[in-house]
Amino acid sequence: MKSKIDKTTGGFTLIEVIVTLVMLALLATMMASYFGSSFTQSSSSIFNLRKSYELNQVMEKISAKYAEISRWRSSTSYASGTVILSTASASNQGSFSSGGGISGATEPSWNNISIGATTSDGSINWTYVGPTPDLTTLQTAIGTEGQNYTNAAFGSYRVINNHFIVFNGSPKVEEDCDSTCTKYGIYLKVTIGFRSDDPNRTGETLTTLFVRR
Repeated sequence: MKSKIDKTTGGFTLIEVIVTLVMLALLATMMASYFGSSFTQSSSSIFNLRKSYELNQVMEKISAKYAEISRWRSSTSYASGTVILSTASASNQGSFSSGGGISGATEPSWNNISIGATTSDGSINWTYVGPTPDLTTLQTAIGTEGQNYTNAAFGSYRVINNHFIVFNGSPKVEEDCDSTCTKYGIYLKVTIGFRSDDPNRTGETLTTLFVRR
């Protein structure tokens, strides 16, 4: 007896193969477009974060310079000419120059706050020299508004704001105030950005208010 041979074979037709390849090509194009954009945007975000970090480093160094200013300490020896700041615990705040000696156990009230007036403290006679010369020193170290700087102290940056302000009125409104202001509560407003000649700069800026009350 002869057996019947099944001539049917498995597989894809040429048309099916072509259609499959076309679909795969379209899918690959869409995926490349989607992920390519994601990768590009991801790289841009990382770059912006790095630039932001650089600007924050500059402001941190400026803040560290501000924190170096000496403040009054009890039972401490001060050489003649040393300038210190009164602390927040005092009834009047400002900067005072030492006549040389050792400070007392408690901070004086600093009531003599006209330029040149003296305050006795332990064995020291302090001379009032102004409300915020420390901020003037910081202002000078930062630089002139509108200028680019690269220095060892702070790094590379552009000065956008570097001037004194006060808040007056109700509600409080910012007003410009030069370094000779006699009132307390003045602020040094510092805004920095990237150097204008930095080819990779972004529009990011940082602002900090430095105050002596």
